Amino acid sequence: MPQKYYKINRQITAPTLRLLDEDGKQINVVSLAEAIQLSQESGLDLVEVASAAVPPVVKLIEYSKFKYQEAKKSQSRKERYQRRGN
Repeated sequence: MPQKYYKINRQITAPTLRLLDEDGKQINVVSLAEAIQLSQESGLDLVEVASAAVPPVVKLIEYSKFKYQEAKKSQSRKERYQRRGN
């Protein structure tokens, strides 16, 4: 299964973003500059989780924590698929 690529911090280029906190609760729709400022103030990364949405959805979270959560979800999906006998 190919690894999914996520844009983080300065790689994000959309002018406006829908910003979520670590728990997935929406903070607000903000400009890219505001989102970067909030990320720097909080010491967290901006991770673009839904680039196709309008405006794109970004999450304020530690990137390593985000990758760990994604890996756990992927493993869980794989285990459920194997238990089904496919």
